[in-house]
Amino acid sequence: MQPVHLFQNDVLELLSQDKIPCGPLVDDPAESIVAMNNLGVDHVACSRYDDALKCFRVSLSRLDCQLDTSRVLTFSIEKEEVQMIQENPSSTNNNITKDAYLFHKREYDEGMQYFSTPVRVEEKNLEHLCPQDSAAVVLLYNIGQVCLRKQRENEATECFMMALYLARTLHRPSLVAPVAILHNIGYIQYRNGELGNSLRTFNDALHMFRFVKNDLELAATLNCMGVVCFHMPQADTSRAMDYFSDALQLRKQSLGDSHIDVATALNNIGRVHYIKGEYDHALLKYLEALRIRRRLLGKDHLDVAATVYNAGQTFHQQGELDKALKYYQEFMRITVPKLGQNHRDVAIMLKCMAQIHHERREYEHALKLYTEALTVAQDGIGVHAEVASILNKMGNLYYEKGDFEEALQQYMKGLELEKRVLHALHPNITVTLTNIGQIHKQRGEFHTALKL
Repeated sequence: MQPVHLFQNDVLELLSQDKIPCGPLVDDPAESIVAMNNLGVDHVACSRYDDALKCFRVSLSRLDCQLDTSRVLTFSIEKEEVQMIQENPSSTNNNITKDAYLFHKREYDEGMQYFSTPVRVEEKNLEHLCPQDSAAVVLLYNIGQVCLRKQRENEATECFMMALYLARTLHRPSLVAPVAILHNIGYIQYRNGELGNSLRTFNDALHMFRFVKNDLELAATLNCMGVVCFHMPQADTSRAMDYFSDALQLRKQSLGDSHIDVATALNNIGRVHYIKGEYDHALLKYLEALRIRRRLLGKDHLDVAATVYNAGQTFHQQGELDKALKYYQEFMRITVPKLGQNHRDVAIMLKCMAQIHHERREYEHALKLYTEALTVAQDGIGVHAEVASILNKMGNLYYEKGDFEEALQQYMKGLELEKRVLHALHPNITVTLTNIGQIHKQRGEFHTALKL
């Protein structure tokens, strides 16, 4: 194994100069590929993504495979680009809606990233790197994982698509299964809001289980399909529930009743019950998921916060305002230190807490929280429908207090934002216009009200 160590030392010096070596560095190319690939995997584990990318590209540059991978060698990901997902806006009435769940796509576990670990090559698997296309599958997959962590999703997709093509042309099993590659492609499509494409990609993965039986990977695929169905513009709750229930059954059979993946399935099933208005059933699932997550992850984990939030929403809908407020406060205790005060979910939670005081007619306390939520949302997400939602709720509060002038100002600010981020016929705009019309009607300004 001495040549491997010499190879690593030589290449590390080149990496420090940000150079990509092109010629052979040791007599055994398989050893060099394994050494640099595994070094890259170690860098990923330590969140040194640019160093990992260099390691993977060193190995890829030495391969002669079917595809032209030269473009991959020129990817530059030194600058992190964070792209905001355009979530559906929240409703402008005082009811809590499904839409707040959409903010969970990045921070909280929905079970969408089951295959999110770069592949390490063990010495016993050296033979699987021949022909060189097999090695290219591993390296392209790992580069895709780095790009995905850096939120460079176009580059990640390109790498995964090349890896998928090569994996499907091999005449022997690859160290990276096509199912794993498809999962990552489907996840990127999901994050980008391409839900129809995402569902088709996961369905392609599902078909592969006709040939290779793996209950846990099958459960992961079914769970992902359920999440996509849940997030459709019109949630397909029936299909989502079927997928989640099948995934839960498979996981319990393989993992027992108290595994973290079981908790994820339970949480997702609870969300479907919630959307269907089956709050008692939703709460049972949430509390069971919460018990597992607290025990396995601790009380301060973000996934615990996600289920705490979901349970709080359910208590809110049931009119259990004290219990809801308790869960909302626990959510804030967990998330603010981890996500920061100006995170969009902090703004949403402040709005939810304000709604409780609003419903109790504790207007001053509610207004204070709405104002804080507005500041956080403006700082954290800027021009966004969620900001408009908070403005409209503040308008509702002033309207109920009889302060029509202040209510009108908040509604007008909300309307201006909605027109910037929503299409002209969006129902939220209709609601805001109706609220503005009501104020003019109260003032006896019937002509103005009719024009709206």
